Amino acid sequence: MKPENVLLDAEGHTKLADFGLSKENMMSNDLAFSFCGSPAYLCPEMIEKKGVSKSADIWGLGTLLFELLNGRPPFIADNIQNMFNKISNDNIEMDFEVSKDCLNFVETLLHKDPKQRFEGLISNVKKHPWLSDIDWDRVIRRE
Repeated sequence: MKPENVLLDAEGHTKLADFGLSKENMMSNDLAFSFCGSPAYLCPEMIEKKGVSKSADIWGLGTLLFELLNGRPPFIADNIQNMFNKISNDNIEMDFEVSKDCLNFVETLLHKDPKQRFEGLISNVKKHPWLSDIDWDRVIRRE
């Protein structure tokens, strides 16, 4: 997931695009071993060729949110190898202050251990305190 793949429809609702490299019918414990994606948005386990699960999508959400908040991806460097090293080893650094809940949310999305990223479940992401004001039923109804 990256900003270029988030679109707005005619009513102003977000749409995700470019699922060309996605895997179909993956179960919660399945791993994929394809190495693909834009370098700045890859998760550590893909870089380390350990196989990726649905937690890679949680990482993608984290990179997108980080960039929306900071104006840049979470790990940038002068070359791809240095960027991959930062993705695998460095902590995130926010360029400005955010609430504790927001910081915790982003840090959890971008946790190096995929099992620590809300256990790879979007239902766990939706329960985070930073998102507590969202009425998910209204979101689904596009209200």
